[in-house]
Amino acid sequence: MRRPLHACLLWLLLASGPAAAAERDFVVVIHQQAAGQMKVTSADDGHVSTDLSYRDNGRGPDIRERFVIGALGAPVEYQGEGRATFGAEIREAFKVEAGRLRWTSRVDRGDEAVEPGTLFLPIEGTFAYSGEVVRSLLRRPGGRAPVVGGHQLSVEQVAYASVDGPDGVVALVLVALTGPTPRPGTCGTPTMTSTACSPSPGPASR
Repeated sequence: MRRPLHACLLWLLLASGPAAAAERDFVVVIHQQAAGQMKVTSADDGHVSTDLSYRDNGRGPDIRERFVIGALGAPVEYQGEGRATFGAEIREAFKVEAGRLRWTSRVDRGDEAVEPGTLFLPIEGTFAYSGEVVRSLLRRPGGRAPVVGGHQLSVEQVAYASVDGPDGVVALVLVALTGPTPRPGTCGTPTMTSTACSPSPGPASR
């Protein structure tokens, strides 16, 4: 079910988007300690692959994704696999083709007519995928976009900050993300962006 609504706060790098044909490594930090890592590889043609693994008190996800960024920065094709935080198998995919979005997972499947730029939220994705969703929303008028199920997802920039990085000062923006989620009731882990970020509450990636 992809019905409930929630809101959460995310810190996002003030960046125009992911670098083309780039390979980036991130350290997942929980309680000021390195708890895992994420590797993100992006290509000029919009293909992105991710590999995320971290542990918090002995538990955490191992997720590998492959997705494609299309018009308006919206992912149009996705495959995710691995293990969720509590050990459940992750096996999920979707594709937008000929005006329809078709998806499958271990718990549901569907086929809907969609308008261009419609967003899809995996049951448990990586920080990298969440980051692309936020960046896509920031490009839209009013920061809003349709999602599967006839709902709307919206983002609002609410605060700004800067932190010291290895190559100088890094500018961040705090965004409030509101809309449907497959994990109701909490911001969840890992609901944050692929770029250097720190949600509240939750782990951090740098």
